[in-house]
Amino acid sequence: MVETEGKETVKSIGRVLNYTNSSNVVIDGHPDNVLIKTNMFKENCDLSRARAISIVRILANDCGFD
Repeated sequence: MVETEGKETVKSIGRVLNYTNSSNVVIDGHPDNVLIKTNMFKENCDLSRARAISIVRILANDCGFD
């Protein structure tokens, strides 16, 4: 869901957060301003949740976050 350039940006942010020993990080996903209803996303909150989860996965898998 995250393009290569975006993934590299998230990984850069993750490195900074690891360096600063930040203990609390909040990830918010935001939907588009157009209502969505697809097979994958039944409503906008599903889209925003998926966006946040994909960022959390990058931080966990590539940057060592819990």
